[in-house]
This record gives sequence, C-alpha cells and structure tokens, in this order.
Amino acid sequence: MLWRWGAICAADELGLRVPADISIVGYDNIRNARYFTPALTTVHQPKERLGQMAFSMLLDRIVNKREDAQTIEVHPRLVERRSVADGPFIDYRR
Repeated sequence: MLWRWGAICAADELGLRVPADISIVGYDNIRNARYFTPALTTVHQPKERLGQMAFSMLLDRIVNKREDAQTIEVHPRLVERRSVADGPFIDYRR
C-alpha cells in the first residue's frame, strides 16, 4: 500500500498532477484505496476465492498424493476510481 502513496507523493513533488499528468493503478483493491486523494483505481482480485482454491488444491495434493501442476483461472476486474485519466493516450514506446 505504501508504494502507491509514495508514487502519488513523488508525482506531486515533481509537479505532476494525478490523474491530469500521470495515471496510477494499484493491483489488489485494498480497502483504503478509495480513501486516497485521488481515490486509487485498482485491479480487484477475489482474495477469498483464491484462498479457498489454494486450500482445496493443497488438500487434494495431500490426500490424493497429487503431484501434477494445476492451472487455475481467476477473473480480476478493474475498479475505476479517480487516479486514471480518460485519455487520449500517447504510446511512448515508439
């Protein structure tokens, strides 16, 4: 969580405004993200579901002596708040 606040403060120290000049996005949807100024746009991961799946996979591995790798699919979602600009966007990688 602290890196996000640090990024917002560093941008401010450089005279950059979030989101007018720079966009910042988190990746875990912590509870406090909505209280940042500006409120932090973030990617929500279903943490409870991930924990349940991990426990189920571990139990299956212990009980059934399963050793093969498993692939799980999660469906994160973007929680749009105020730390990202609407665009237009410039691709600086060119």
